Amino acid sequence: APMAIPLGAEGFRVSASSSSGPLSLQLRDDANNVLVAAQDHGLVNRTVRAGVYKDVGIIMSKSAVSPEDNVSLYLLGALTSPMELSFCNLENSSARVTIAYTFERVLECSFPPVGCSEYNKAAAR
Repeated sequence: APMAIPLGAEGFRVSASSSSGPLSLQLRDDANNVLVAAQDHGLVNRTVRAGVYKDVGIIMSKSAVSPEDNVSLYLLGALTSPMELSFCNLENSSARVTIAYTFERVLECSFPPVGCSEYNKAAAR
């Protein structure tokens, strides 16, 4: 199952490794149907290692020692939409993936949300 990264998550970093073979990472913005980062596709990939999506810098890196078995992702800034993170073993067998992640904080959402106003019963009539 994908790992949810919430709206407002700031300074999110994740690294994953597998001793069972090649590992692929996918970061998706499902609300906007965008593959943000992935091994072969996405705005950031194994060829284009850094980019910007919705004002958030994204860097994807591989280990120099065993690049196929380790992958890291850094999100520089606060997410302006929630994301889903998943990993895939590129072999035809099951694999154990070790994941380590951290983030600085989750920013509070403004209330009312940007572009909205509080409900006013008299104004609604």
